[in-house]
Amino acid sequence: MPDFTNWPAAGLAVITNCQLQYPDGLHLTTSTNVLVDSGRLIFGTGSVLNIGGNLYVTNRGSLMVYAGPTNELSLTGAVVSVSNDLCIYDGS
Repeated sequence: MPDFTNWPAAGLAVITNCQLQYPDGLHLTTSTNVLVDSGRLIFGTGSVLNIGGNLYVTNRGSLMVYAGPTNELSLTGAVVSVSNDLCIYDGS
């Protein structure tokens, strides 16, 4: 989706055996919790993830955030902001 850079969402859940990958530079803001359960949530360079609730990573789930090369000072890294609790469970 060209020019898709902002997405205000009420919440986000990634379910069993699912991979959800967002484009570089996406700004995703949720007003509630984000759940990564047995899935993979991927954000690219320049992305911003603002979570208004808790972030849960469970059941071998993974959150992958790429911030770009370390020697490129002109690139913006990625940001993950969680308002409440960050919960990473055993095996994730």
